[in-house]
Parts: sequence; C-alpha cells; structure tokens
Amino acid sequence: MMFQVSSVIEKILFFIQFEVFVVIWLTLLAAYGFYRFFLKAISQKRHLNLKSRFINTPTYLGISTLLSIAQWALYGSTEIS
Repeated sequence: MMFQVSSVIEKILFFIQFEVFVVIWLTLLAAYGFYRFFLKAISQKRHLNLKSRFINTPTYLGISTLLSIAQWALYGSTEIS
C-alpha cells in the first residue's frame, strides 16, 4: 500500500490557512480566558484536569505559529516566481 503524501499535505494545509489559523488561535485563547476567569470555583479534580490540558497550550501555539509563518513565507515566495 502506497502512502499518499498529497492527501496528507492537503489536510494539513487546510488548518494553516490564515483564516482557519486565526479562528483556532482565538478559540484557544477564549477557552483559556474562560477557564482562568470563570471557572475558579470548580472542584480540585476538575481543576487539575483542565490545568494539565492547558499546560502545553503555549508550546503548541508557538510551534504552530512558527511553522505556519514558515509555510506562508515559502508559499508566498514560490507564488511570485
């Protein structure tokens, strides 16, 4: 069975289109803000669960931002030539 690279790349490219990328970024930030400001009085077990989910969020956002900027820069440079 042959691995189809083009279908995988097409799926990834959808998520790093500028509009989709911005919506995902804003959704993550809104979810974190909601957690920080409105869910202060939840149970300790739930708090630890949510806190562990948000602990890697800055890393994922940073890496995805750098990779998206690199892809946009490469795509833009090939489009001009």
